[in-house]
Amino acid sequence: MKPLNPNSVDSQVTALRSMEHTISKVSAWMTTNKLKLNETKTEFIVFGTQKQLQKMQYDTICIGGESIQGKPCVRNLGAYFDNELKMDTHVNNILKQGYFHIHQIRTIRKYLNEFATKTLIHATVMSRIDYANALLYGIPEVHLDKLQRLQNCAARLITGDTRRVHSVLILRKLHWLPVRARIRYKIILLTFKALNGLAPPYLRDLLEVHVHSRDTRLACSGLRLTEPRYKLKNGGNRAFSVSAPRLWNALPSDMRSLTDLEYFKRKLKTYLFNISFQ
Repeated sequence: MKPLNPNSVDSQVTALRSMEHTISKVSAWMTTNKLKLNETKTEFIVFGTQKQLQKMQYDTICIGGESIQGKPCVRNLGAYFDNELKMDTHVNNILKQGYFHIHQIRTIRKYLNEFATKTLIHATVMSRIDYANALLYGIPEVHLDKLQRLQNCAARLITGDTRRVHSVLILRKLHWLPVRARIRYKIILLTFKALNGLAPPYLRDLLEVHVHSRDTRLACSGLRLTEPRYKLKNGGNRAFSVSAPRLWNALPSDMRSLTDLEYFKRKLKTYLFNISFQ
């Protein structure tokens, strides 16, 4: 059978009908297990590039007796996904919550010592920056700069330094990785866990170990991963199957040969710290 053109109307209708059929099966399974799928709270989004989204003719699906309109942004497990995966809504939400808590802590800063302030900042600001930050790999630099300014502001609140002191010196004093390094840290750590059986199998299935068949010198230089090709120039390199091998292969060979998790985490932070503040 001739494959359908993803830009054709027939292909879009087929995909939507397939999705509706799958959701109906999920709803039936939930009903059998004394659960209920709330159609009124179900959200629907279509991901794609700007050109692909402009070609969409249908943006509604039917679940039960409800017709659900597609949304430009949805929330899943605390992360906000927009239909072009620019993550600008997610970043803006982090900034909003982060600066709110910084303002609240600043009002009582004179009653707190540095340790207590650092604990509050970690619980209210840095936890939001680090949550699901692997999704932020490859997003526009303007968003990463905003998050970096938020981290710098939080660091200054802890140390009490003014703007005359460079943020790099403050982060180094606190031994904090910058935002970009924290994102790399999360992806590389997930890669290590996937390779050593400490992560869900579906992550391991996305990685392919590069086999050295001829050069024994390369075979002894640490575990390397195959970097797959990708089609989308502005989004394909953000996939875990692409970003993980790229970041993993950039590590020193001695780190790629480690198997102990705690030791690897210490070595990884030291490595990224030295790169960030060299």
